[in-house]
Amino acid sequence: MNPSLSSPRDFKALLCLGSQESVETATRQLAPLGFEVHTVSTPEQALSHWYSHFYEVMVVCDDFGGGDAQAHPVLSQLTTIPLDLRRKLFVVLVGPNLVSQSRMQAFTLSVDLVLCPQDLPNLKALVGQGLVQNGQFYAAFYEVENLLRKEA
Repeated sequence: MNPSLSSPRDFKALLCLGSQESVETATRQLAPLGFEVHTVSTPEQALSHWYSHFYEVMVVCDDFGGGDAQAHPVLSQLTTIPLDLRRKLFVVLVGPNLVSQSRMQAFTLSVDLVLCPQDLPNLKALVGQGLVQNGQFYAAFYEVENLLRKEA
């Protein structure tokens, strides 16, 4: 379900970042992992893309669209999608007041990874590691899910 880091394939990533520099940095980091990168400039565009494509990774700036991490116009929609789809979406929240790789902050904000903007040049390694960890964490769940599908 998660991208294989050894053989790039066409997986999709959605970037909801404010600055062009951040978009370019994130794109350079995700492309070698095999991601087709889509960028948007408004929350409306983000939601439109999100509902018409399946994304494995979403990178969102905490102030994208004028919101904040607590009342974010895009992240607030994560609570409305079915859990089986949410488990397959790796969400990275980027913001100057975030502590990079803080698991507690990520948990509190209902995302998979938090980063300060200075760590965007490390996105390739961090997303790669996060996808592998998620794959390992959910492996048993996906195995049971597949068995139940076969039995149905």
